[in-house]
Amino acid sequence: MSQQHRPGSVYCIDHYVVPTNSILTWQSFMENVLGGQLHKLGGLSTAERLRRGPIRIMMKVSDRHQIGGFLQNDMLPEPSARGGAPRFGYFIRSEDVGGHLRRLEQFDIPHSDPIKTSEEGQEGTSIHFEDPDGNQLEFWAPTHLPAGALSTTNPTGVGRISHAVQESRDLSKTVEFYSRYCGLDLIESADIPNDTVAMEMTGGGRLVFKQVDTLSPRTGGHNKFLGQHTALTVENDGYLDAYQRLWDELPESEYIPYSKDEIDIDETVLAPRTELHGLEARGERGKHVVRGHFFYDWDSNNYHLTGGVPSD
Repeated sequence: MSQQHRPGSVYCIDHYVVPTNSILTWQSFMENVLGGQLHKLGGLSTAERLRRGPIRIMMKVSDRHQIGGFLQNDMLPEPSARGGAPRFGYFIRSEDVGGHLRRLEQFDIPHSDPIKTSEEGQEGTSIHFEDPDGNQLEFWAPTHLPAGALSTTNPTGVGRISHAVQESRDLSKTVEFYSRYCGLDLIESADIPNDTVAMEMTGGGRLVFKQVDTLSPRTGGHNKFLGQHTALTVENDGYLDAYQRLWDELPESEYIPYSKDEIDIDETVLAPRTELHGLEARGERGKHVVRGHFFYDWDSNNYHLTGGVPSD
């Protein structure tokens, strides 16, 4: 990590988890379209696995990332428009755009034409598409590909996660939050429209936020969709300091995901907070945790941090 960045700055997106209504359909999509390989099937308890089958799946998409799908109790709402938010991007090479388009067409995946753009903070070519559950995705071929962006193990040439696009009802509050707790700085560009802000991660990726008046049905964390969250990597040396800042300044949520004590609450009206994972709250991880490691921004976008050692 460059010395010019603040301690605890987010380096990259480590992984994300999206909701699904069919584990097997989602797994097939990940294998065929993103070149994913099965890493782990699981559930919240042995009884749950026996009753419903696997309810959580992790797919290894690159040598750096695993992507999760979490089976939902209810049918998912209609997806946002293609290219909307929440949306996750993957690095690809500019010269491979045609090959990725052919693969999308081979598996009948609706998609956009290649879009040359610099409206979300960086210049490059984008292809928008979605998974079978309506989760928005993107292939991103930047003009300047950052070091370590491409996987060495993915057979389709899909690289690591390039960026995430989320919703915000107040961009100024969003910028202040991510600057303070994630060590991110704004990308300054005349090409970025007034309803968008982009913040650069130290590994070359971005967090992008779109101004909305009302959050879409797809925006939310654990309280809205089981398991849905994004994990952000920080350097090991700044990991505990980053969490201490969150614990010192944000309140702890009363809500415990996956718990019998779940409370009925609209998380979109709550201020930023930390949240204890349900398994830890019930003592199922063999350790005592007194503060939550999940955290929420002003718009119920849900995260946790992971520690990492700089490589490449």
